[in-house]
Formats: sequence, C-alpha cells, structure tokens
Amino acid sequence: MQPIPDIAIGSYEAAAVMGVHFTRPARMAQSGHIVCRQLESYYSDDSLRQQLFYSFADCDADYRRYMEAFNAAGGKTERRPRSCLGDRREALRRLSKVTPILYDDAIGTKDAVKVLEVHPSLIHRWCATGRIACRSPWNPRAEQGRGLIISRRSCEELRQSLLKRRSAR
Repeated sequence: MQPIPDIAIGSYEAAAVMGVHFTRPARMAQSGHIVCRQLESYYSDDSLRQQLFYSFADCDADYRRYMEAFNAAGGKTERRPRSCLGDRREALRRLSKVTPILYDDAIGTKDAVKVLEVHPSLIHRWCATGRIACRSPWNPRAEQGRGLIISRRSCEELRQSLLKRRSAR
C-alpha cells in the first residue's frame, strides 16, 4: 500500500484511523489534540449539523503517538485503551484508493457555490459527473453522499474554463 498524503477525511474515517469511538474525533479536536475544519453546507446554517473534516496526517500521528506510549508502557495506558483499533486497517485500505483531496484544498458545498457562482444543484451534478474533484467520506453508519469533500483547486480550474468559454462567445 502506498503512503497516504495529508488528505481531508470525515469524522468516521478519522475515528477509524485513530482507533477510537466515532464520537471521539470532534471532542479531540475541540480539546486541541487534532486539527479539524468545518465543511459548510449550502443547505443548512445549523452549526450542529455541519460536517467536520480532519487532517489524515494529524490523525495518523495521534495514533502513532498513542501506540508508542502504549508499547513503551508494556501494553498499559493511564486511561482506558483504545477499543476500536479493528477499523483502522479497513480505513487505511479505503483511503489509499480515494480521490486525494488535500486537507488544505478541501471545501464544502457552500464554498464551492461561492467559487463557481452557480446554483448548488450544479455542484452536486458536476461532482457526480466528475467535472469537480470530490469525494464522499466513508461512514458505514450513515447514508453515503450526504457530505461532500470538494477540491477548491478543481472548482477554480472549472471556473476559469467556464469564463474562457463565456468570453469566447
């Protein structure tokens, strides 16, 4: 398996990479253990419904720090050991095959609408047809395709090509 770059990953993916319960990444980010950003949805301003995305490199580094401390202490921890390490292998396998959208390049639907200056339905249509680089985070607990991680760079490239086409008319 090839090394995975610092891509943007969803909450469940972050939990699986770190070997923690799926509710832990948000709390770990809130306490400053890992970094995350909020994907803004065009359809909802409710901050409780916003999707968070995380840095793969940061989550993987947290896992490695944990395992180092765990092994150095002879397989013991000060706190409860991480109980969800079984999902890590599957998460890494899936992440090695996804469209790599870097953490610094990732945006949500609302930002894509702002960059492209189009109706939100076009964003989803262009994502589905591949005109915009995007991916839906893996989460076996939720409906696939609800939240999209979109590449800002691909939106800007598409905007430039649309402007060129418009000016050529």
